[in-house]
This record gives sequence, structure tokens and C-alpha cells, in this order.
Amino acid sequence: MQRHSNSQNGTESDAKADAEIEINFSKEIIGNYVTVFPNPNAGIFTIMLHTNNEKNSINEINLYNSMGSIVYTSRPQEKITPVNLEGLPKGIYLLKITDSYSCSIKKIIIQ
Repeated sequence: MQRHSNSQNGTESDAKADAEIEINFSKEIIGNYVTVFPNPNAGIFTIMLHTNNEKNSINEINLYNSMGSIVYTSRPQEKITPVNLEGLPKGIYLLKITDSYSCSIKKIIIQ
């Protein structure tokens, strides 16, 4: 394979090497996180979505028992959601909170 010189000073150049690379970054950084309080609780708690995007909200909540079965589902479409699960047995549960950009899993203890 033979290379050809394209410049006047005799150095080898390649069109790919001369190409500029452009990188674009979104100006809006989505900084979402979820808090659940109080935890542990007696079956009544609040889920709060902290976000810098006014249009973002909690889309879906799923609560799983220790066997992996869904024991509660809700689609609140709010940033702050109260949950009442007083009828559930005491134990450790996994709470899956889905918003427009991400999904969070939290451990919930019902005493």
C-alpha cells in the first residue's frame, strides 16, 4: 500500500486525519433521584421525585414482595405520591419507581 502526499511541505496527510470531530452535549442534564420516607414505616409512606425537569413525574410504581410478586401497582403521574399499604404483612419489599427518564429501586421495610 502506498501513501500519497497531499500537502506542499511533503508530509503525508489523510482526509480522515484532517477531519474535525464535533461532540455535542445536551444543555439540560437530567438529575433525577427518588426519596421514600419514612422508612421503615407502618405501611404509610411518601415517594418524592426530585428533578430539574418540570415535565417529569412518577409514571409507575410497583411494589414487590420477597418472592418477586407484584403486590401493589400505581400510575400517579405526580412528583409527590402518598402510598397507603397498611393491609400488607410486615416485611421487606422492593419498590420500583419509573419516571420519564429512569427507573429507581428502593428497599421498603413495613413494620
